[in-house]
Amino acid sequence: MRRVTLDDLVGIMGIQSLHPGALEMTKEFSELMGFNKEQHLLEVASGSGETSNWITGKYGCKITGIDYSHNMVKFATEKAQKNGLTENLNFLQADAHSLPFEGNTFDAAFSEAAVSPLDVKKVISEMARVVKPGGKVGVHDMYWMKEPGEEKRKQFYEFEGFHPMFLEQWVEIFKECGLEVVHVEEKLDMMDTFYEDSTKDMGFQKGFLGASKLLVKYGVGALKELYQELQIAKTDIRDHIKYFVLIGKKAEE
Repeated sequence: MRRVTLDDLVGIMGIQSLHPGALEMTKEFSELMGFNKEQHLLEVASGSGETSNWITGKYGCKITGIDYSHNMVKFATEKAQKNGLTENLNFLQADAHSLPFEGNTFDAAFSEAAVSPLDVKKVISEMARVVKPGGKVGVHDMYWMKEPGEEKRKQFYEFEGFHPMFLEQWVEIFKECGLEVVHVEEKLDMMDTFYEDSTKDMGFQKGFLGASKLLVKYGVGALKELYQELQIAKTDIRDHIKYFVLIGKKAEE
């Protein structure tokens, strides 16, 4: 049985923002990162391009977005074309663990709720490598609030491959990658409304039509599995996982 993927949630269900806090979190994060029109930014795991499109529309900066999914790159590119932002936005298919860029290329690099399913240290190290001296590397993502036990760890890994760490571990990785931590903030209530925020904007009609398409594509078993995973997001995640913002600065040469 095939699993419903993030590509399906974007392409079929129409869910555009796949991170807690949605646009409000992106706005706050952008201010903390200090984005401006003179910069060339890198977004790692850019997904549907929702974030990069908004940031470029707001600040006028250039952004290169990379994602491992060909479909996500397609969605993001089409969105940039629709918004008339193709001069400043470029989306590429690439691996976050081995970025296809020279060192010291970007003014800043960032990622939204997308590093925790990956090899965190490799990805942060690559982001730090391609950022210019004095540039920032920023993420907002999930962390364990309390020790979950082996069974819960396995359950969360099966939920789209997430394997969160404790916040102290995230901070230590930033330091090991040569980044001075300039901002760290816990968002203790952000996960509490994640499920509701993710489904509310979709509405009944779009949700019903999307579910019907998923049923045709995957069958009843896959829809049942998706429902079970959403219940994990709605209940168990709130009890074990919280959200944070972490920003580091690469040393000046």
